[in-house]
Amino acid sequence: MRVKTLQWNIGGGRVCKSGADPLDPASYAKDGIDAIIELIRREDPDVITLQETHEAGSHCQPETIAGSLGYKFWLNQTTDRSFIDASMHIGQAVISRYPIISSHFSPFKYPKFEVLKDGELIYSKNGGLTTCIVEVPCGVRVHIRTFHMVPFHFFKVELHAQPAIDALSEVEMWLSSDAESPVIIQADFNINSSILRDYFPKLFAAGYDEIVQTDPTTPGGKSLDHFIYKGLVMESTRVIAQCRTDHFPILAEFRECG
Repeated sequence: MRVKTLQWNIGGGRVCKSGADPLDPASYAKDGIDAIIELIRREDPDVITLQETHEAGSHCQPETIAGSLGYKFWLNQTTDRSFIDASMHIGQAVISRYPIISSHFSPFKYPKFEVLKDGELIYSKNGGLTTCIVEVPCGVRVHIRTFHMVPFHFFKVELHAQPAIDALSEVEMWLSSDAESPVIIQADFNINSSILRDYFPKLFAAGYDEIVQTDPTTPGGKSLDHFIYKGLVMESTRVIAQCRTDHFPILAEFRECG
């Protein structure tokens, strides 16, 4: 069994305007859903996880992406009103060419974070863990998990501070629960580090491994997006930096152990 996955925070499907500063959040104002679809089509992954998806009424970005690519199986979990576009709900998605035979959403309970910015008090958005089981060829069932961690840096919370430790402990609890091997966790962890082992010690003590993320996953040079897995062998991975979203997509290929 082999499976190729893609992880991507698509930032509401917006891309940086031509010639604009990629480090300025205001530069990401152009609809880039077609470019996102074409990049995914070119890379041809089996399973896709997305964060910062947009949905409102009949408009659902994961449905549009899946339909354009011919993937029959998808789900989108909205979590809050979007901070990118207040007319939209923001969420996270799994898209698969193989059957999604079950799914579950576990909301995070950790307290809201807040920061005063330009005279406005900004609160963190609700989040949670999306878990689904994808049945790949040969009948192997792979647990896929994705989420969008609170951006501690934006709220000026140090990772060694107790509020961050409490939030990370809760996320670790959910990541450790009710998932038999094989498992692939791919998400926007919002932790700028090449490794996550120090932040989720119980998870790694339980036999999980990770992709060491030495390449930046954002235009600003941060490595915020990560993969953790169990019961599989990772054969290859790469970051696709030649795109204009505010996070880069990451590809990985896995096979069964043995």
